[in-house]
Amino acid sequence: MNLESIFTDEVGGILTYEANSSNTNVAMVNICENYLVITPVQAGKTTIKVKALNECGRMKEAEFNITIEPQTPHN
Repeated sequence: MNLESIFTDEVGGILTYEANSSNTNVAMVNICENYLVITPVQAGKTTIKVKALNECGRMKEAEFNITIEPQTPHN
Protein backbone atom coordinates (compact mmCIF):
# COMPACT_ATOMS: atom_id res chain seq x y z
CA MET A 1 0.00 0.00 0.00
CA ASN A 2 1.50 3.32 -1.06
CA LEU A 3 1.46 5.52 2.06
CA GLU A 4 1.86 8.67 -0.04
CA SER A 5 -1.72 8.08 -1.25
CA ILE A 6 -2.95 8.16 2.38
CA PHE A 7 -0.77 10.83 4.00
CA THR A 8 0.29 14.24 2.69
CA ASP A 9 2.18 17.10 4.26
CA GLU A 10 0.36 20.44 3.99
CA VAL A 11 3.52 22.24 2.82
CA GLY A 12 4.86 19.41 0.68
CA GLY A 13 7.56 18.35 3.16
CA ILE A 14 9.10 14.92 3.56
CA LEU A 15 7.22 12.42 5.71
CA THR A 16 8.66 9.53 7.66
CA TYR A 17 6.53 6.55 8.62
CA GLU A 18 6.21 4.08 11.48
CA ALA A 19 3.95 1.04 11.48
CA ASN A 20 3.03 -1.74 13.87
CA SER A 21 0.72 -4.70 14.12
CA SER A 22 -1.27 -5.30 17.29
CA ASN A 23 -0.79 -9.05 16.80
CA THR A 24 2.49 -10.07 15.18
CA ASN A 25 1.40 -13.72 15.41
CA VAL A 26 -1.15 -12.87 12.68
CA ALA A 27 0.68 -10.31 10.52
CA MET A 28 3.94 -8.40 10.57
CA VAL A 29 4.43 -4.98 9.00
CA ASN A 30 7.33 -3.14 7.45
CA ILE A 31 7.83 0.17 5.61
CA CYS A 32 9.80 -0.06 2.37
CA GLU A 33 10.26 3.08 0.24
CA ASN A 34 6.98 4.69 1.45
CA TYR A 35 5.04 1.43 1.03
CA LEU A 36 3.35 -0.46 3.83
CA VAL A 37 4.20 -4.14 3.46
CA ILE A 38 2.01 -6.60 5.36
CA THR A 39 3.35 -10.13 5.79
CA PRO A 40 0.76 -12.73 6.86
CA VAL A 41 1.93 -15.15 9.57
CA GLN A 42 -1.20 -17.16 10.40
CA ALA A 43 -4.99 -16.88 10.28
CA GLY A 44 -6.56 -14.34 12.58
CA LYS A 45 -7.34 -10.66 13.04
CA THR A 46 -5.05 -7.74 13.82
CA THR A 47 -4.99 -3.97 13.77
CA ILE A 48 -2.32 -2.18 11.76
CA LYS A 49 -1.42 1.34 12.92
CA VAL A 50 0.61 3.70 10.75
CA LYS A 51 2.04 7.03 11.85
CA ALA A 52 3.31 9.73 9.50
CA LEU A 53 5.65 12.39 10.88
CA ASN A 54 6.66 15.56 9.07
CA GLU A 55 9.92 17.47 9.47
CA CYS A 56 8.39 19.67 12.22
CA GLY A 57 7.35 16.65 14.29
CA ARG A 58 3.63 16.85 13.50
CA MET A 59 1.99 13.46 13.38
CA LYS A 60 -1.02 11.91 11.65
CA GLU A 61 -2.25 8.35 12.22
CA ALA A 62 -4.25 5.77 10.32
CA GLU A 63 -5.56 2.44 11.56
CA PHE A 64 -6.60 -0.64 9.57
CA ASN A 65 -8.30 -3.79 10.81
CA ILE A 66 -7.31 -6.81 8.75
CA THR A 67 -8.23 -10.47 8.72
CA ILE A 68 -5.84 -13.15 7.50
CA GLU A 69 -7.83 -16.08 6.18
CA PRO A 70 -6.65 -19.69 6.64
CA GLN A 71 -4.70 -20.99 3.66
CA THR A 72 -6.45 -23.53 1.46
CA PRO A 73 -4.18 -26.39 0.39
CA HIS A 74 -3.43 -26.47 -3.34
CA ASN A 75 -3.64 -29.79 -5.19
